[in-house]
Amino acid sequence: MKTYFENQKFWLLIILTLPVILFAFLDYGLQWGISPMGKVAFVFTVSLLFLVYLLLYRMQIDVMDQKVKISFGVGLLSKEIDVSQIRSIRIVKGKWYYGSGIHLLSNGVIYNVNANDAVEIMLKSGYRIHIGTYNPYALKKAIEEA
Repeated sequence: MKTYFENQKFWLLIILTLPVILFAFLDYGLQWGISPMGKVAFVFTVSLLFLVYLLLYRMQIDVMDQKVKISFGVGLLSKEIDVSQIRSIRIVKGKWYYGSGIHLLSNGVIYNVNANDAVEIMLKSGYRIHIGTYNPYALKKAIEEA
């Protein structure tokens, strides 16, 4: 049974990739300018940006059945944490330079899209996981009760 669910859109990625993909379609399709985009460049650009978009356009947090699951985009990039492996949980402020996406720390990893607040999960192994969230208190409570 789900006890917590959060879906965050990665608006910066959406705002940056979709216009570039649209421009590539227009440039190739209408052959704009003195040096329009070639077929190989068009296919490569659109494929790469579309792949990045599908992999990262959102972050979803689920707390259910003794597990915390974080997934990005269509779900190919995901992390599942067994609640029994958690040593401690605390609410932390994310630093602006951590950015968005998945980032390695010296002894852990950050999963973040838009939120400044995060829940830090310390595993029994000493590994830290920061999960960016709009509702840090609700997420912390759901994990503690799972």
